[in-house]
Amino acid sequence: MNKVIIVDDHEIVAKGISALVNDLMGFEVILELRNGLELQQALKSKRNIPDIILLDINMPIMNGFETMQWLSAEYPEIPVLALSVNDDEESVIKMLRAGVKGYLLKQTGISELKLAMETILSKGFYASEIVNSALLNSMHGKNAPLALKPREQEFLNLVCSEMTYQQIADAMFLSPKTVDHYRIDLFEKFGVKTRVGLVMAAFKLQMVTL
Repeated sequence: MNKVIIVDDHEIVAKGISALVNDLMGFEVILELRNGLELQQALKSKRNIPDIILLDINMPIMNGFETMQWLSAEYPEIPVLALSVNDDEESVIKMLRAGVKGYLLKQTGISELKLAMETILSKGFYASEIVNSALLNSMHGKNAPLALKPREQEFLNLVCSEMTYQQIADAMFLSPKTVDHYRIDLFEKFGVKTRVGLVMAAFKLQMVTL
C-alpha cells in the first residue's frame, strides 16, 4: 500500500482529494496537513514518511514553493506531485525547478491523478499536458530552436535511447565525467531536472526522432 500525504490549506478540498485517493487501489492517505510547517513537524516521525506527497502551492505560513525547496534539501527521496489551481507557466516551471515530479491542476480527473501517482512511483516523473506546455514555452520563446553543438546532439540522441550513461560514454569514446558535463549542460539548456524531462522536451521539440 502506497502511503500518501496531502498538504492543502483548504480542509474541504483536502478531504475531497483524500476520499478520492483512498478509493484507489494501492493508495492510502495517512495525513492531511494544512501547510509546509505542519509537514516539517510530521516528518520528524519515521512512521509518517510517505511514498508520495500531494502538495498545494497557495498556503499560509509556508507555501508550496517554500515547502518544495525544503523537501528537496531534506527529503529528496520523497517524490512530490504538485496539485494546484495555478495554471500559469511561471508556477509550473518554478515548482519543476524546485524538484516536483509532476504538476496537475485540481480540476484534473481522478483517472489522471491515479496515473500520475503510479507513473511517478514507477518511473520518477509524470509529464502532464500543463508540464509539457510550460517546458516548451520556457525554452527561448515558443518556436525558437535550441542551438546544440554536434557532440551535444549526439549525446542527446543517445540519451533518448535505452542506453545507460556508462554505455553512452563508451559509445562516444568519452569518460563518464565528460558525459556528466554534457548531461548537466543540456539539463540547463532545456530547463529540466531529470533525464525523463530532457527526453520529453527533445521529442516535443522534434530534436530527435524514434
